[in-house]
Amino acid sequence: MSARVTEHLSVATYLERERISDVRHEYVDGAMLAMAGEKRVHNRLARRFVLLLEPVADEKGCEVIVETVKVRTRDTRFRYPDFAVSCDAGDDPLYFENPCLIVEVLSDSTDFGKKLDEYTRLPSLQRYVLVASDSRFVVVYRREGARWTVESLEDTGEFDLPCLETTVTLEAIYAGIEFGS
Repeated sequence: MSARVTEHLSVATYLERERISDVRHEYVDGAMLAMAGEKRVHNRLARRFVLLLEPVADEKGCEVIVETVKVRTRDTRFRYPDFAVSCDAGDDPLYFENPCLIVEVLSDSTDFGKKLDEYTRLPSLQRYVLVASDSRFVVVYRREGARWTVESLEDTGEFDLPCLETTVTLEAIYAGIEFGS
């Protein structure tokens, strides 16, 4: 869940305030939205992607961000995905503009509809992955040319990540995860 700040800010002011803030804020068309805290299982699932994919990303010359670095989705929008990968060395030091993979761990505060629209408009994005935090369930959006396809995986299965030239299994994502914490 997020709280809207009523003051209208420029992108430069937002970036400066966010740099020194103790609280993360997304930025949507001039408004700063404070990010809510999440349950431990949410954090464990986001960390799982780091453990699984950071070594692969390093080999490919790509960079991984988790929860504390922004993605610029439009000129006036910045979001904090739970996990993202960019293989573009030209990305800004404060945020990704060209991620090839974004992962969101679903929770009560996830604004799925708006983020889906924003993320899938990024020309560099190849996969957008939604991970349930209350069951073994993953939704994978795949860019196929100019369109997106969607696949749901429950309990078991795997999906590919082209920019990292690897696959990920639900078994690996959910290993050791206990729901309800």
